[in-house]
Amino acid sequence: MNILYASALKGFCSIRVCWQFIYDVSGELEQLHASQNTHGSVDLSHVRVHGEHFELTDSVRPSTPASDVWALAASAMELILGSPIFNGGGESSQNANTPIPALPFPNTESLNLLLHRCLDNRAENRPSAAEILEISRKELGNDHISHGRKRRIHPSTQTQEMMNKTDRQWPERMIAGPSRALLLLLTIMLSTLFSFGQIQLDKKEESVTFKLMDAVLLLRQDSKQSWDSAQTELKKIVPYFTLMNELQDEQNDCGLIGAEVESFGVNRMVTELKKGGFIQNPIRELLNGSDPRFDYSLFEKGIKKGSTATYTMTGRSGRQVFLIIPYSANQPYAVELRKKDGTIFPAKGKDANGITYFSVATQYGPGAGEPLTLEISNKDPNNNASFVIINHNYRNKK
Repeated sequence: MNILYASALKGFCSIRVCWQFIYDVSGELEQLHASQNTHGSVDLSHVRVHGEHFELTDSVRPSTPASDVWALAASAMELILGSPIFNGGGESSQNANTPIPALPFPNTESLNLLLHRCLDNRAENRPSAAEILEISRKELGNDHISHGRKRRIHPSTQTQEMMNKTDRQWPERMIAGPSRALLLLLTIMLSTLFSFGQIQLDKKEESVTFKLMDAVLLLRQDSKQSWDSAQTELKKIVPYFTLMNELQDEQNDCGLIGAEVESFGVNRMVTELKKGGFIQNPIRELLNGSDPRFDYSLFEKGIKKGSTATYTMTGRSGRQVFLIIPYSANQPYAVELRKKDGTIFPAKGKDANGITYFSVATQYGPGAGEPLTLEISNKDPNNNASFVIINHNYRNKK
């Protein structure tokens, strides 16, 4: 039986999932601390994922309640940022002058406040697990599910079924024949040839964009060979792009993990590829699409059924190319791209793969940058849907 750990999710979880992580883990710590016990090994590799919930594995390491709380906050930070804080040095590497990082996303004020309290260099100033549980309970409201923390939850048939419905980022579950993958590749090549001809994107100028798109389309298929082919293609161009995980809409996003949504698995694949040492600054390794080291970025988002997700993007200057790729070519959806002043950019078109294209001009020149708003509406009233957004940021070029 496959067991999924929280370490596999780091770098592409939503803020809501982070709050769920804090709620679940602090609930278990509350019970341990109330019985005069501690955990001592709170990190993402010691937290199992069960559907939409998290569970600590057993540990007997000596610790203190304050250290457990510090480790919980550090793990929550890593879950969102994708890299350990303080370069992985742990609580002992922190001193009174060590700056505590903050999550650079909108609507994270209360989360940053709690995490900073938990990461306080002075152990006596940290909140208790019981207080953390109560804060996270209020943040989640009715969105959390009480799941009986007095009893350990171990893998079951139901849990395995839930895991099998998570986003298809797990290549060991992908089984299909070589002929199917070959047919898919030919289909993608033909559809790409004809559909891009309709909208006048320069294939030489947009060579990286094309390669990103081709890899994403391969990941539509439930095939290990398609997964391997996409990974190979992305690896060739991994120095040129990053994940733009500044995209957040807490009300309308649905998690790619633990939600009933078919998804590409782009975020986890890119996260794993970036571990190859191409980037030297781990905290900002996969931070956002305005990172000046990259002209290309992409990200996968799950959007709730019948909902419209709104994403704000900063640091875009000069010409911008956007591709919005739904998991299904037949996915009913609408998309709108506009400036801060409300000016709407018309889409260049939608092709046979269901991909919507934009090629737009924003302010350009030294220091120029213009906030853009992207809205994606999932028009399916019955099913969540996943989309990959690809962006070529020309950075001060027309």
